[in-house]
Amino acid sequence: MVRYEEFIRKFAGEFAENSVIDPEDFPDMELYADQVAELINARLAVYGKKRLLTASMINDFVKKGLLRAPQKKKYDRGQMIMMELILCLRAAYTPEDVAAVMRPFVENSKTVFDEKIDFESLYKALFPLYMQQRREAADRIVARVDVIKEAMREFGLDDDDTIEIFLVLLSMAAEADTAMYIGKRVLREYFDDSQR
Repeated sequence: MVRYEEFIRKFAGEFAENSVIDPEDFPDMELYADQVAELINARLAVYGKKRLLTASMINDFVKKGLLRAPQKKKYDRGQMIMMELILCLRAAYTPEDVAAVMRPFVENSKTVFDEKIDFESLYKALFPLYMQQRREAADRIVARVDVIKEAMREFGLDDDDTIEIFLVLLSMAAEADTAMYIGKRVLREYFDDSQR
């Protein structure tokens, strides 16, 4: 078995490079829900879930107002991009929170009065920043392993992988909890109508 630090280094690098879909990987043609699910699942295979997205989930996104309805049962590039963003939001927030965040964008896509938000251009602009953020997060995790190993050496516990792995996991959980808590407070402040 590979030492846990090597496993973390390897997987963190793989995840950082493969956890976001390149805008060029979204096809210029419209696809049916099952084709979209197949595309997104293939591109995000690093998540390890066989079916990160299904056609029924896509239909549910439309029913819940997270995504505008398809034209002739086909989804365009902008809708595919929105699906990836919905998956990202769902990893951290409740379905109700995701609906609150996505509602203004879906409403914008339906209106004839407002200028339409160009999700393709927005995503293309966001993509390099998103990739940088993923790489930096992976680098922080790898660096944290080294800090924890050094602290364990100072306490004379450097031969106990169980404690080291526990502290690494606890550290990652603390960072994720911080980001999620701040995100939820922002969401409640700016998207939750019941708070106003």
